[in-house]
Amino acid sequence: MPAAKVVARSGRQGQIMLVSVDGTKEGLEAVRDGVLKSTVLLAPQYSGFWKAYLPYEIATHKTDQKELLIQGVLITKDNVVPALKLADDQVHDIQKFPFEKPLTDIVAGYK
Repeated sequence: MPAAKVVARSGRQGQIMLVSVDGTKEGLEAVRDGVLKSTVLLAPQYSGFWKAYLPYEIATHKTDQKELLIQGVLITKDNVVPALKLADDQVHDIQKFPFEKPLTDIVAGYK
């Protein structure tokens, strides 16, 4: 988002394509509003869950898995509305959010 502000101040909107990574709510809103062309959704709360849960699983000997690949999902104007709903659910419906599923599957469940 800082780059988008620099581009806006320079008066060069529409001349420079901006993309992002993370899929924060601010970034998703920027895609919706046309400020960013796209973002790769990594869902900060989802990623945070796994950064805490996998070490717990290892420490309690419930898994010997040492690595976890969180596949991001490309978000564009075509799928930003469901991604915004997902982002809202991570915050406001956290008890029911399906953190145990792959992120790609979670995104596919939002329409």
